[in-house]
Amino acid sequence: MKKLIPSYIRVPLIFAVVMAGMEYFIDSGDKPAFIEYPMVALFLGVFLFLLIAIEIVVSAVDKVTYHLLTDEQKKQLEEAQSVSIADSKLMKMLTRSKDIDQEEDVMLDHDYDGSRNGTK
Repeated sequence: MKKLIPSYIRVPLIFAVVMAGMEYFIDSGDKPAFIEYPMVALFLGVFLFLLIAIEIVVSAVDKVTYHLLTDEQKKQLEEAQSVSIADSKLMKMLTRSKDIDQEEDVMLDHDYDGSRNGTK
């Protein structure tokens, strides 16, 4: 149950975005909105509590479902999570890389030393 962004980064980041959005949209003068309006501070506290609670519940559900998997399903899940970014189709498209089987199709634009495609 590998996540793209770990929860110890995700929770503060989401909280900071919500807090910054509230500060931007609430006109509170010179003081911060959570000091000027106590309901904003209450909302932010409840929101942070809910974010942490949701992370705990999702983590618990992931662990329970992982323990319910068979050995074969666990292997399939680990294989699916072990795929690196370099192996993805998007990365191959962006870098225009070729598979090792198609290496001879790649032509280098130099022939100054008598070698071509790394061979003499």
